[in-house]
Amino acid sequence: MSARVHHVAIRVHEMATARRFFEDVFGLGFGGEVEQDALGVRTVLSPEGVELVAPLDSDSPLAGTLAKHGEGLNLLSFEVDDLDAVADRLERRGGRFASRVTVPGGEVAFVSPRQAFGVLLQVYQRIDGPQPS
Repeated sequence: MSARVHHVAIRVHEMATARRFFEDVFGLGFGGEVEQDALGVRTVLSPEGVELVAPLDSDSPLAGTLAKHGEGLNLLSFEVDDLDAVADRLERRGGRFASRVTVPGGEVAFVSPRQAFGVLLQVYQRIDGPQPS
């Protein structure tokens, strides 16, 4: 099984302000905004692998994270060929996915920071269609 870094997600309050910053300072180009209802977020992804993520509403889990921790690094995402194999290896180490959901183009699962040295990990398996954002 192989894994590669897919993207780094940065949680933000104001998508437009953050987007302008990364475009103006670093020359990043972002695709269109995507609403991920299953995750309660709005996202934009750059080809360089930087994702900006904002809550859809105040009930979103991300809204709680923003309130508690503020803006900053949200997660590190890995793309894998076999999500079930990752789940099995994680279970053999005494861990488990915190959640697992279907998104456009694939399936994502999350590993709690408590299990991953303080970093929220997203594990993504492409099925068909566009990449997650």
